[in-house]
Amino acid sequence: TNRSSGSDWQPVVPIRALNEAVDTQTQRDVLAGVVNDLETFISGDTGLYDTALAAYLEMQSGYDPAHVNSVVLITDGINDDPDGGISLDQLLAELAAKKDPLRPVRIITIGIGPDTDPAALEAIAGATDGTSYVAVQPGDIELVFFRALLARAA
Repeated sequence: TNRSSGSDWQPVVPIRALNEAVDTQTQRDVLAGVVNDLETFISGDTGLYDTALAAYLEMQSGYDPAHVNSVVLITDGINDDPDGGISLDQLLAELAAKKDPLRPVRIITIGIGPDTDPAALEAIAGATDGTSYVAVQPGDIELVFFRALLARAA
């Protein structure tokens, strides 16, 4: 919550095709580097529902039929936004209202750790025909990321 952008989310890497060249590497490499630094983003509360909606709308606004259009939402907790934000029911209603079968955007959720809300993550993913994964133990993370990336292309 309350990121430097003033919102509950903060863009970290611009949206690009995974194979797009970024300086001397690919977008996939850039994202892998960010994944390795995810722990530095952990700072307390989680504005999960506001962030999920913002990411979905962002992907929908830049929809490209030549590419997989998806959101991979990674969280270490539950929605506990101290400023309120939208509820799970409001999020699901918004996702249903904005869903466009001609411009499908799937949300793939990844919960990391024992403090996630698997039911909420499954509901968010399900509302967009996405998939949901939870890595409770640190050793589960690699397999969960692999499965989530495979689900993006399905």
